[in-house]
Amino acid sequence: MEKNDSAQGASPAPDDIRDVISQNVLESMPIGLLLVDRTGSITVANPAAGSILGLPISELEGKGFGQLFFENEANRLFNQIIVDIIHNETVGLRRETPYVTPAGETLHLSIIGSFLRHDSKIVGVVLIIQDNTGLFAAQCRENELLREKNRIQEDKIRALDTLARSVAHQIRNPTLAIGGFAARLDKLLRQHGIKSDYPGIIVEEASRLEGIVKAVTRISRIPSIVPVPASLGHVLKQARNRIEIKAANSAKIVRWNLDIDDIRVMADPELLATAFEEIFSNSVDFSPSLKVDIVVKASISGSQAHITIEDMGPGVANEHRPYVFDPFFSTRPDGSGMGLALAREIIVEHGGEITLREGETGGTRVVVILPIPTTSL
Repeated sequence: MEKNDSAQGASPAPDDIRDVISQNVLESMPIGLLLVDRTGSITVANPAAGSILGLPISELEGKGFGQLFFENEANRLFNQIIVDIIHNETVGLRRETPYVTPAGETLHLSIIGSFLRHDSKIVGVVLIIQDNTGLFAAQCRENELLREKNRIQEDKIRALDTLARSVAHQIRNPTLAIGGFAARLDKLLRQHGIKSDYPGIIVEEASRLEGIVKAVTRISRIPSIVPVPASLGHVLKQARNRIEIKAANSAKIVRWNLDIDDIRVMADPELLATAFEEIFSNSVDFSPSLKVDIVVKASISGSQAHITIEDMGPGVANEHRPYVFDPFFSTRPDGSGMGLALAREIIVEHGGEITLREGETGGTRVVVILPIPTTSL
């Protein structure tokens, strides 16, 4: 049986199909789209644009852009986008801007706008609008938490600095006196033929206390940082060279694996090298082997440099991790517990962060995050 073409109806023309597809896509897009012609009238607006801007499509299409938006001074930055596109005939302009809806709600929008031409004739301006209010709010909360975290760290550093100055002033002289008199006592006892281990123990403990005072004094004497764009690779290699000398004095050999991109950071190179020296020193001191493996990696993430330092040592017990950056905390009987506290103070003063985690091989992984100069982005 032959089909009756007249009953079935003629197939839609290709142009009609394209129009239907375009209309369906436009209406189902989750982001807003506005087309403003060369007279300033909005000729195309999809439902998402109306929903974001707080205006029904019937109040958008056919109306002048200036008539709808220019009268609200609160939307000056939003309005400036289309002005800049027209004035500069810009293609692909991207901006983040606040926008106040007719109901008074403040949104944060991401807008891409382009000046349109066809056959050398001005067509108008197209705006693609996305509502990033939720993302903006989440970023604000994250920034507030980060500011609070930094404030707490700065408070700890100020308290540590006050303590350090007090310790250096109040304890150093008595410590030296104790050590000196104990040594004199030991000499007198020997002269009278009296053998005793006590003076030696006093001298040994006084010497350990003096070492703690010296470590604390280092923190109290840290100068204010003078940040400049600095080569991260140079800073890390400077710290490496220092620690190799210390390792050699302990009959240890450090085997390095450095994967460092050409990264520049805002830093005081000398102080930052001291911070990394303390981190490397921790790996050397706690290594049970005379051969110490240290892996250093550095990369860029957004506006920050991420530096990872990992060793193959015994690691840090879970119950000790919350305290590793606290002053005077050490699991070694002869440790002052000031090395990582010093490193943290220097890194925080640089506007950075430092964390300690378990390494992939069971050792310790230290992650340092530092800001990058804007000229490097």
